Amino acid sequence: MNAGDIPSNRDKKSPGSLREARRLFYVSVTRPRKELAIVFQERNYSPWIADLSRRSKGDA
Repeated sequence: MNAGDIPSNRDKKSPGSLREARRLFYVSVTRPRKELAIVFQERNYSPWIADLSRRSKGDA
């Protein structure tokens, strides 16, 4: 889940594509029943990971 990979350039081509990619991302992170591992390079994570972290802490 590195920045630049998620969302991809293809996802950024239109607001609709970006919304759909973000929706699919959130669907995928809510599917695991016990555990979810998200892998990214140090200090190079997707902005969606930061948003997900804030939401999980109740800041959003």
